Amino acid sequence: DLLIMKHKTLKGSFYGYFWNVITEQYSDFQGRCSREDYWMFLVWFWIVVIIASIVSFGILGMVAAIAFFIPGLAIGFRRFQDLNWPGWWIIVFNVLAMIPLVNLSVFYWIYLFCQKGDEGANDYGKPVL
Repeated sequence: DLLIMKHKTLKGSFYGYFWNVITEQYSDFQGRCSREDYWMFLVWFWIVVIIASIVSFGILGMVAAIAFFIPGLAIGFRRFQDLNWPGWWIIVFNVLAMIPLVNLSVFYWIYLFCQKGDEGANDYGKPVL
């Protein structure tokens, strides 16, 4: 289940999981997002930020992280909706992650986002294929 991915090439993976999100779904808070799409977006996010940081001594990495904040928030919002949770929970978990000791909520967040979304339609739409 986890080893069968939609995009089979490195280029396809970058464009399908990352570039599409930051260009076409930049601030799309509607609908749902699968586990695969969410986690692969994060992988590409960190690859881009780390490479940008290395080539610019951290400056471009910080700029990239700020530029990708809204698409990251939007994809997290849609991931919560795939689990049939209101998407605004992404904001709650982000705030909790910044509070010392309470930031252990990050482990629950990771656990949730590793769960399979609703198989059928839920309050936020049809499942993502």
